[in-house]
Amino acid sequence: MIPTTDDEIAAWVRTRLAVLDTTPRDKLWRRRALGVPRTVALASAPRSGHITFPIPTAEMSILRRRAEARGMSVQGYVRSAVGMALVVCDDVPRDEIPALTQDGLIGPR
Repeated sequence: MIPTTDDEIAAWVRTRLAVLDTTPRDKLWRRRALGVPRTVALASAPRSGHITFPIPTAEMSILRRRAEARGMSVQGYVRSAVGMALVVCDDVPRDEIPALTQDGLIGPR
C-alpha cells in the first residue's frame, strides 16, 4: 500500500522510524545497500577526492594574485603548491603524484 494522505504518510514515517530505532547498526550498510560484491562497489567508487577548507579573505586574495600572475586558476595553483611541497619537503617521487605536479610549479619534467 502506498500512502497517499498526509495522515497515512505520517503514520508510515513513524513506523519506519520505530523500525530504524530497533535495528542493530551495520557498519557495512553502504556496500550492502548497493547490493553488489565489495570488489564491484570499490570499482565503482569515485576516482578522486576533494579537499575543502576555509581561507581568510586576505589570504585568498594573495592566492588569487599569485595564481593570476602565473596564468593559473586558484585551484590549479594550490594543487601545484601542494605537489611541490610533497616533492621538495617530503621527498615524494613526482611519478607518484602526477595530478598534483601537472601544472608545473616545480618545473618541466
